[in-house]
Amino acid sequence: MNYLYSKLEYDLESSPFERNTPQREAFWQHMQKVIKALHDIEWVDSCDMSPGDENEAVDACLNSSAFLQGVIAERDVLRQCLDPRQWTNEMSVAWHLAIPDTHAAFKSLIEAAKKADPVTPPPA
Repeated sequence: MNYLYSKLEYDLESSPFERNTPQREAFWQHMQKVIKALHDIEWVDSCDMSPGDENEAVDACLNSSAFLQGVIAERDVLRQCLDPRQWTNEMSVAWHLAIPDTHAAFKSLIEAAKKADPVTPPPA
Protein backbone atom coordinates (compact mmCIF):
# COMPACT_ATOMS: atom_id res chain seq x y z
CA MET A 1 0.00 0.00 0.00
CA ASN A 2 3.14 2.13 -0.14
CA TYR A 3 2.60 3.79 3.28
CA LEU A 4 -0.79 5.23 2.28
CA TYR A 5 -1.67 5.65 5.96
CA SER A 6 1.41 7.82 6.48
CA LYS A 7 0.66 10.02 3.47
CA LEU A 8 -2.95 10.49 4.57
CA GLU A 9 -1.90 11.25 8.13
CA TYR A 10 0.65 13.84 6.98
CA ASP A 11 -1.76 15.50 4.53
CA LEU A 12 -4.55 15.65 7.09
CA GLU A 13 -2.29 17.06 9.81
CA SER A 14 -0.73 19.68 7.54
CA SER A 15 -3.95 20.85 5.91
CA PRO A 16 -6.08 23.75 7.19
CA PHE A 17 -8.91 21.33 8.04
CA GLU A 18 -11.25 23.23 10.33
CA ARG A 19 -13.05 21.16 12.95
CA ASN A 20 -15.66 23.80 13.74
CA THR A 21 -18.86 21.73 13.49
CA PRO A 22 -19.89 18.43 15.09
CA GLN A 23 -19.87 16.84 11.64
CA ARG A 24 -16.32 18.00 10.85
CA GLU A 25 -15.06 16.94 14.27
CA ALA A 26 -16.71 13.54 13.84
CA PHE A 27 -15.18 13.21 10.38
CA TRP A 28 -11.75 14.12 11.76
CA GLN A 29 -12.11 11.45 14.44
CA HIS A 30 -13.24 8.94 11.81
CA MET A 31 -10.23 9.74 9.62
CA GLN A 32 -7.94 9.03 12.58
CA LYS A 33 -9.54 5.59 12.80
CA VAL A 34 -9.14 5.10 9.03
CA ILE A 35 -5.45 5.99 9.28
CA LYS A 36 -5.00 3.45 12.10
CA ALA A 37 -6.84 0.78 10.08
CA LEU A 38 -4.76 1.48 6.96
CA HIS A 39 -1.59 1.24 9.06
CA ASP A 40 -2.60 -2.07 10.61
CA ILE A 41 -3.73 -3.55 7.28
CA GLU A 42 -0.45 -2.59 5.62
CA TRP A 43 1.58 -4.01 8.47
CA VAL A 44 -0.36 -7.29 8.42
CA ASP A 45 0.07 -7.53 4.64
CA SER A 46 3.83 -6.92 4.99
CA CYS A 47 4.06 -9.55 7.79
CA ASP A 48 5.06 -6.97 10.42
CA MET A 49 1.91 -7.88 12.35
CA SER A 50 -0.05 -11.12 12.55
CA PRO A 51 -3.15 -11.79 10.44
CA GLY A 52 -6.19 -10.58 12.34
CA ASP A 53 -4.29 -7.85 14.21
CA GLU A 54 -5.97 -5.32 11.93
CA ASN A 55 -9.52 -6.41 12.75
CA GLU A 56 -10.05 -4.15 15.77
CA ALA A 57 -8.97 -1.03 13.85
CA VAL A 58 -11.12 -1.95 10.84
CA ASP A 59 -14.12 -2.63 13.08
CA ALA A 60 -13.65 0.77 14.73
CA CYS A 61 -14.04 2.39 11.28
CA LEU A 62 -17.07 0.38 10.31
CA ASN A 63 -18.91 0.77 13.60
CA SER A 64 -18.18 4.45 14.18
CA SER A 65 -20.86 6.54 15.81
CA ALA A 66 -18.59 9.55 16.25
CA PHE A 67 -21.12 11.97 14.81
CA LEU A 68 -23.79 11.01 17.30
CA GLN A 69 -21.27 11.05 20.13
CA GLY A 70 -20.21 14.55 19.08
CA VAL A 71 -23.78 15.82 19.03
CA ILE A 72 -24.48 14.32 22.45
CA ALA A 73 -21.29 15.88 23.83
CA GLU A 74 -22.28 19.31 22.52
CA ARG A 75 -25.75 18.93 24.01
CA ASP A 76 -24.22 18.01 27.36
CA VAL A 77 -21.91 21.04 27.29
CA LEU A 78 -24.88 23.29 26.57
CA ARG A 79 -26.86 21.59 29.31
CA GLN A 80 -24.06 22.27 31.81
CA CYS A 81 -24.08 25.96 30.87
CA LEU A 82 -27.71 26.21 31.91
CA ASP A 83 -28.98 26.06 35.42
CA PRO A 84 -30.13 22.41 35.68
CA ARG A 85 -33.54 23.61 36.82
CA GLN A 86 -33.92 25.42 33.47
CA TRP A 87 -33.69 22.23 31.39
CA THR A 88 -37.38 21.74 30.70
CA ASN A 89 -39.41 19.10 28.95
CA GLU A 90 -40.02 21.63 26.18
CA MET A 91 -36.28 21.95 25.66
CA SER A 92 -35.87 18.17 25.50
CA VAL A 93 -38.70 17.89 22.99
CA ALA A 94 -37.30 20.75 20.89
CA TRP A 95 -33.89 19.09 20.90
CA HIS A 96 -35.08 15.65 19.86
CA LEU A 97 -37.45 16.91 17.17
CA ALA A 98 -34.64 18.83 15.45
CA ILE A 99 -32.18 15.90 15.26
CA PRO A 100 -30.38 15.10 12.92
CA ASP A 101 -30.06 18.76 11.88
CA THR A 102 -27.77 19.87 14.71
CA HIS A 103 -27.93 23.53 13.80
CA ALA A 104 -31.71 23.41 14.00
CA ALA A 105 -31.46 21.43 17.23
CA PHE A 106 -29.34 24.07 18.93
CA LYS A 107 -31.54 26.85 17.60
CA SER A 108 -34.67 25.09 18.89
CA LEU A 109 -32.99 24.46 22.21
CA ILE A 110 -31.99 28.09 22.63
CA GLU A 111 -35.48 29.29 21.68
CA ALA A 112 -37.05 26.92 24.21
CA ALA A 113 -34.59 28.14 26.87
CA LYS A 114 -35.61 31.75 26.18
CA LYS A 115 -39.27 30.85 26.69
CA ALA A 116 -38.64 28.93 29.92
CA ASP A 117 -39.91 30.50 33.11
CA PRO A 118 -37.16 32.09 35.18
CA VAL A 119 -36.06 29.90 38.02
CA THR A 120 -36.67 31.18 41.50
CA PRO A 121 -33.96 29.99 43.86
CA PRO A 122 -35.18 27.90 46.77
CA PRO A 123 -35.28 29.62 50.17
CA ALA A 124 -32.01 29.37 52.09
